[in-house]
Amino acid sequence: MAITEWYVNGSTGTDDLAAGRGESSGDPWATIVYALDTGIPNTGQGANGDRLNIAAGTYTITKALSSTTYGTTYTPSSSRPLYFVGASSSNTTIDGDGTYSIWNNSTKDYIGFRDLELTNTGSNYILRVDGYCHIVRCSLHNTSSHWVLCGSYNRIFDCLFYNNSGTTGIACGFGSKVEGCYFSGTTATPSTVVIDFSSLVGCACKNMIRMLAGQNGIAIRLSGIACEVINNSIYAAATTGTGIQAVAVNPTVIGNIIDGFSGTGGNGIDLNTGGAARGVLANNAVYNCTTAYTGDTTESNGWLYVNDNETLSSSPFTDAANGDFTPVDTGNVKEGGWPDFTGPFGTQQSYPWKGAIQPQAAGGGGTSVYLPTMQGRFGVMES
Repeated sequence: MAITEWYVNGSTGTDDLAAGRGESSGDPWATIVYALDTGIPNTGQGANGDRLNIAAGTYTITKALSSTTYGTTYTPSSSRPLYFVGASSSNTTIDGDGTYSIWNNSTKDYIGFRDLELTNTGSNYILRVDGYCHIVRCSLHNTSSHWVLCGSYNRIFDCLFYNNSGTTGIACGFGSKVEGCYFSGTTATPSTVVIDFSSLVGCACKNMIRMLAGQNGIAIRLSGIACEVINNSIYAAATTGTGIQAVAVNPTVIGNIIDGFSGTGGNGIDLNTGGAARGVLANNAVYNCTTAYTGDTTESNGWLYVNDNETLSSSPFTDAANGDFTPVDTGNVKEGGWPDFTGPFGTQQSYPWKGAIQPQAAGGGGTSVYLPTMQGRFGVMES
């Protein structure tokens, strides 16, 4: 059986329990909160989970969606997820109105958000989720707290993040992955760290991060064991922060491009693993940073593999200061990407560029090819 489909439309919907209400796009509910507080609970959680299809419009919530009857009564699972799906992140908005997080529950798994603009214009988390959650093709902005605070095995794909005046942007738990996202800054970026992996085997790949003048934090921090940072493009406007910082053993730092941490104490890649890295540091390129590489950067300090980490003499980006991360073929940025390699099924050809390739439209991050080293278990959520 298929997941149960429900519908909300702020322009044409009605919040009541008339027969068939909410079951089709032609007869929707009017508000998301009513759908979760009264509409769906009146029928019961779908046997294979529930997907709330939200028509274009702005939906200002009157409580966190996790505090509704659905959010407090039902427990989604791999076979019974809860999905929120908008028409597009450019025209379907869920607004916490400076009072509420969109979702604020650290114990419920298998929640999904897709094609939505999510904002709370205030100091609450935009999303606080637990494990096995998906955030896909969404735009998240306007907060002085986390964009996303998540537990284990979460996937954040192809999202646009901006306007965060708090300390941390995304805080990830065990086995979580942030891929193909664009962190544009605009008016504010997190002051301490943009993407933070404090637990085991997190992965950030193919992201583009633009930090603003005066925003002197860390773009990507690995303080958990065996985390991966692969093919990211990072730009800072003459700040004193750090592009990538790894302070735990077994990091994998491959194919990243970093530009602009040129203030006092600025670092491109900072590897302070206590002389026992036991990881991979390869094919990275750094330009215009006060210190390009610092810490444990040689195989004699315990690395399994160190190769082709270069310091560039010219910018690797077309105009990253204004958001154009299209890479420039300078130094070894192009051919220094992952070479062809032999795997179980023969020779695999990898993309020749380092960093993340500029997307064709606003929202979402890069499209470069990287070695897929992580796998997750998502059941219905995967489709």
